[in-house]
Amino acid sequence: MTDRWKRWTLVALLLAGVFVIAFVVRATYRSERASAFDTINPYQTRIAHRQAMSMLDGGGILIQKDADPQRIQQIRRPPGYAIFLASIYAVTGPDLRLAQFVQILIDAIAAAGVAAVACWLLSWRAAIFGGLLYAFSPHLAFYSTVVTPDAAVTWPVLAGGAIYIAAHRREDRWRFALAGAAGVAIGASCWLTAQGMTLPFLLAAAGILIARRGERRRAVWTGTVLAAATVAVISPLTIRNVLVYGVAVPIRPGLGVTLIEGLGVYDQSLPSTDGELLTDEAIRFDRPEYEGALYHPDGQERERDRVRRALDAISHRPVWFLGVMASRIRLMLCYDAEGPPGWPADTAFVGPAEQPAIRFVQRIFFRTWLVWLLIAAGISALVLMGDWRMALLLATIPAHHVLLQSLLLTEYKYTLPIHAWLFILAGAAVELSRVWTRTVSAEPAAEPT
Repeated sequence: MTDRWKRWTLVALLLAGVFVIAFVVRATYRSERASAFDTINPYQTRIAHRQAMSMLDGGGILIQKDADPQRIQQIRRPPGYAIFLASIYAVTGPDLRLAQFVQILIDAIAAAGVAAVACWLLSWRAAIFGGLLYAFSPHLAFYSTVVTPDAAVTWPVLAGGAIYIAAHRREDRWRFALAGAAGVAIGASCWLTAQGMTLPFLLAAAGILIARRGERRRAVWTGTVLAAATVAVISPLTIRNVLVYGVAVPIRPGLGVTLIEGLGVYDQSLPSTDGELLTDEAIRFDRPEYEGALYHPDGQERERDRVRRALDAISHRPVWFLGVMASRIRLMLCYDAEGPPGWPADTAFVGPAEQPAIRFVQRIFFRTWLVWLLIAAGISALVLMGDWRMALLLATIPAHHVLLQSLLLTEYKYTLPIHAWLFILAGAAVELSRVWTRTVSAEPAAEPT
């Protein structure tokens, strides 16, 4: 057996091991919470299920057969997750519990994907550590059992980021093909949730920033291809929104609701839930019919008013809003919440598994201070090894989501794509031993006395 064959065999065994562990952890959470299935999965799950059934019955994919231009709430959620469920139902039948099983299976594959990216970019040691962090994460394991697009959106974002990094490592014609494929993956994530809409532009900027002398022009074109491919994938949603519903939004309406309710969490004078917002608008506008739905009647006008009201509150208290952003960032990067402290902070509370072995590992590693320390150590290791460009690329996706969500309403489920990349960076912490070894070996030997 050649050395190359041995190396690939060991990598395959490593990835298989991470997959098995991740699947067992997720299956454990699924089993332990089986009796609470209907409680865990929110109303959004039922909406996606009904849309998927309608698609299978010939009701349309992008434009449903019951499309009503006056009811823009019909496009409040992108159709990607309903398409995902319909694809599963076409094979398994319309069973949400089977869809949940498929979801945890794919998320376990994503854990192996995290290990593969870490092995490719860093080392097999980083791959083991980063992959196992993803596999054992209580948050990622729990949310993979919730039949909503929040866990699923992690997969195309992980793929898109990895492919874009691959594009930057090429100097031939495949560079632009890979950038286009990365844009397609990120665009696909936007059919699940709208969070990735601005991601290609930040990735493009990061790519230009890390470009070496003489490569900046190529980096600009690479980023342009990435952004163009993403926009092309999103464009059918935008065209539908404009032509059918008369709403000039790229993916979905709802920015006003998100902004105003996000501020309401920190300011009791503002509504913090859909019900409070409906009641508030019915009173403020003296329109009792507004209490019936968020987007009907006068959905566009009400959305514009919500955005103006939120921006006005922010502009009058910028220092206060910076504190709000800091609070949201702490929520997004929480790993060991010890009890429900109130919404939305309680969305970060995910207890360890009841299974003793899994619980033991989770209790040891998933403490916020420890994970933060590992991430900082990983970034430091890359910088000390002279690979600050890689550190910047790996940090771009979590930085994008942290910044974006700190401006908006934050629930922990919106942050899941962050952690795949942060765990890769945490895995790089094991490379500090190489930095230490290199430093020691570079020191001149002491002269004999």
